[in-house]
Amino acid sequence: MPRDIPRSMKKKPMSFLPGLLLALTLGWACIAPAFGEADHYLCDEPRPLQKLLSQRWFGYEFPVRVYIPPVPFEVKQPEMYMPLVKTAFQSWTEYAPFATFTFVDAPKKANIVIEWKSDFKNEDAWGMAYYPAIYQSKNKILRHRSKIFLAIKAQLGSGMTVNEPVYFSYDELFLIAQHEVGHALGLNHSNTDGDIMCGGCSDMMGRMMGKITSRDIQTLKFLYSLPVKIKKHPCRI
Repeated sequence: MPRDIPRSMKKKPMSFLPGLLLALTLGWACIAPAFGEADHYLCDEPRPLQKLLSQRWFGYEFPVRVYIPPVPFEVKQPEMYMPLVKTAFQSWTEYAPFATFTFVDAPKKANIVIEWKSDFKNEDAWGMAYYPAIYQSKNKILRHRSKIFLAIKAQLGSGMTVNEPVYFSYDELFLIAQHEVGHALGLNHSNTDGDIMCGGCSDMMGRMMGKITSRDIQTLKFLYSLPVKIKKHPCRI
């Protein structure tokens, strides 16, 4: 489930906007892939053009720095979780080599921070992530940040539970993590079953389904190939 920048991360209006266009042009010039007509789902959940252009990482931000903390809850296999999330990030790089990540040992060093939850209680979600949110660093450089929330259990009332929360298996949590990393890269939900970014896709047992598909990658490439000076929204014919 994607979210815009949370209240706690909002800042006062910044004065760097006059230089934004130049920064965007320089920031994406080195990563925008050649892109023609292709199947993508960027328009399944249309966003304003300004958000499409700003909710993606600059070329100079790659590799994006990620902090994955240990799970703060008692679990049977505590050593499973950090490598699992790391592999979920790396799986996107495998299909989209421009989207690279490096893993750091402290949240203050990171652009993306993982936060663990026991479960999502009454929220209709198994994971959450913020789209990349732009801000100005202390050195007056435009950068982005995001946060991903992952749970170790499916909450009561979701498709996987009966009388008590159920722990996610490795495969289930891996798919959830892949999905949320997609949001942290700037991707919206897909309406097509099978795409890793499909919102709410699950099997008859309520388990999440999907994998990174060619449509996921084409959509990611399309998002990052949008010209900075584009005036017509790509979802308007």
